[in-house]
Amino acid sequence: MLLSIIIVTYESEDFISKCLHTIIPQIQDFKSEVFVVDNASADRTCEIVKKIQAKVPNLILIENDENVGFALANNIAIEKSKGDFLFFINPDIELLPEAIKKLICFFKSEENIGAAAPQLLNPDGTIQPSCRRFPNYWSIFCEFTGLSHLFPKTNTFNYWKMGDFDHKNQADVEQLMGAAIFTSRGVIEKVGKFHEHFKMFFNDVDWCKRVSDAGMRLVYFPEARAIHHLGASVKKKKSKMVLQSHIDFFHYFEKHFNKIWHQPMNLIVGFLLFVSALIRIIGLKIKGLIFKK
Repeated sequence: MLLSIIIVTYESEDFISKCLHTIIPQIQDFKSEVFVVDNASADRTCEIVKKIQAKVPNLILIENDENVGFALANNIAIEKSKGDFLFFINPDIELLPEAIKKLICFFKSEENIGAAAPQLLNPDGTIQPSCRRFPNYWSIFCEFTGLSHLFPKTNTFNYWKMGDFDHKNQADVEQLMGAAIFTSRGVIEKVGKFHEHFKMFFNDVDWCKRVSDAGMRLVYFPEARAIHHLGASVKKKKSKMVLQSHIDFFHYFEKHFNKIWHQPMNLIVGFLLFVSALIRIIGLKIKGLIFKK
């Protein structure tokens, strides 16, 4: 088995069909499998996948009885998969022609690759920023004070979100967006699967950090491209997702800044993330009331 593609869905009926129909033509010439792991969707996601599955024997649907989160859902499929390569894709991704072939060839031709990711495009064809550096205390300060928004193109104030990075060119980076990450089974065996402590967010950041700490490269590879309908599933339960993203962000600092002398700063980070989440959720509620009127 050359390739295993893993897609985690949650109420993804608006996107999963397009996603699968951009994948299937690209995997006809080699042995492959596609896993869709559904986290107890209440919409037609599973029904749509089953209709496609009837015509595509290497499409495997796993239906979870409850929403177990992004990390565990991926890990369930990893355990069942057999491919030498693994491609983690969000359901709101549409791969452009030959993206898979280009990623496989690139991974085979380069040395010490831990993971690679395609260039992501917005639906209007513009480039979607998809690379970041690992967050640190300075990142939190710049985000909370708004400096990253006042000076978005600078390395100093927008270091984390890489406002200074040119997404047109291939480069080794620290973090690849979890919407589309291509890796090998050997890398998974070396650094491990996704940590389930991160229920929904920052599991990709944590995983990239472990790949980097193991001395392997993470490469942004714009020759392969995909359209990304950013945050399609998250937007359906936005307040809940805002809270979960801030909780997972704090877990990242707890895990990777774990020395005794880090703890006072971690407490400050936790407070700032709590305040930030509260402000954002209140803002969403007010916005919802205004639009209802």
